[in-house]
Amino acid sequence: MLLPALTVLLLLAGLLAPPAVGVPVLLVLALLISWLSYLSWPVVGAAPRLLRVATVGLVLAAAAGRAQA
Repeated sequence: MLLPALTVLLLLAGLLAPPAVGVPVLLVLALLISWLSYLSWPVVGAAPRLLRVATVGLVLAAAAGRAQA
């Protein structure tokens, strides 16, 4: 229950905060998702792996977009 709430909180803070705060928050979120993906990588199939990589990519794209704002 705590981890999904933390993820949503980090995403909202990263998208709604000023870029000076939002970009580092989104990078922390990308690191968190990457770490969780790393832990689950051996036990998931190809489709869930692709979804995890895409999620990290989208968060990093959001951070890059916020950095340019």
